[in-house]
Amino acid sequence: MFGQCPFPWFLAALVGVAVVSVPGLASAGVVLAITSVSQSGVLACLGMNGDCVYTPATENPAMAFNGGVEAALMQQPSFIAMAFQLQDTSGQDQYASTASTPDFASPLGIAILGTAGEPAGTPVSLRLQTGTGNANAANFFTNSLDNTEYGPNTDQTISGFTVGDTFSYWASVSAPGNALIVWQIELSVQDAGQPVPAPGTLALLMTAGLALGVVALRRR
Repeated sequence: MFGQCPFPWFLAALVGVAVVSVPGLASAGVVLAITSVSQSGVLACLGMNGDCVYTPATENPAMAFNGGVEAALMQQPSFIAMAFQLQDTSGQDQYASTASTPDFASPLGIAILGTAGEPAGTPVSLRLQTGTGNANAANFFTNSLDNTEYGPNTDQTISGFTVGDTFSYWASVSAPGNALIVWQIELSVQDAGQPVPAPGTLALLMTAGLALGVVALRRR
């Protein structure tokens, strides 16, 4: 049996605190919604044979644990946050990803919805913030929104979307056994006429996640 490290519950609390502190974000009428939560979630995998644990997005946060591989997804009205932590010490290959079934790593389908009378076609912008402090230890990252691939550390405001649109987003990370990777993701939406929130949430998440990973490895 692999020893399991409890998932950092305080990451969700940090997200909540940061959102409340950004004016207009928590009460925004435009929201992001996973299009099929019963067929979407996260995977945590170990080994070449793909020994995977899957958790659907019906839980909030949805959390999958497999040895030292942890994957989580949290949905809030105007943003979706993910956290992947690879810190297994068994020497097996590690992999975490968004997924559509227990056996199939894949993108999430996400809809942009207006909940306060915004008509279909209202312009909006997306903001993708992702970060890791140990990118060189990974085999690869997938950070793909529709057909555009971004690096593991990015902060991009993406225009050209409107209320009523759907898009795909795929996040995954692979690392060799015994490598430590903590990767945090935040995807948010804003009306095109509103300022995009300043950075801050992701930095808090990264600091907390990296500290947790280091402490967990030292304890082992």
